[in-house]
Amino acid sequence: MALTEYEKKILEQMEASLREEDPALASQMSAPVSEEPESKAAEGPRAPRRIALGLTGAVLGMIVLVAAVSLGYSVVSILLGVVGFAVTVAGVLYALSRPGGKGRSADEPRSEKKSKGGGWDSFIQDQERRWDNRKDDD
Repeated sequence: MALTEYEKKILEQMEASLREEDPALASQMSAPVSEEPESKAAEGPRAPRRIALGLTGAVLGMIVLVAAVSLGYSVVSILLGVVGFAVTVAGVLYALSRPGGKGRSADEPRSEKKSKGGGWDSFIQDQERRWDNRKDDD
């Protein structure tokens, strides 16, 4: 659904007032975010062997799960169902993982962002500061 001329005009006015009031926020909001695709591309492509083994494990897990459901309501069938589900999940995760991804922890990109001093934390701190200033003015 397209915007009307009036709505476009209002949005342009809002954008202009945002740029006047807080140019740093406006530039941060208009900057493209491209950190995540680059980091995933640096890990390398998914290996076909990993995909095949992972999908095979997922299919075997599903077969075990269906077999467990067909056994009825017993402790053995429940345990077999849990094992089948775990094998299915492990197979899918293995298929979706990338080779060589163990060298870097998952928290590393976040710590890099925090050390730069930008991003979401600085935005929240700025908003809290502005809120406190607004409360003081009242």
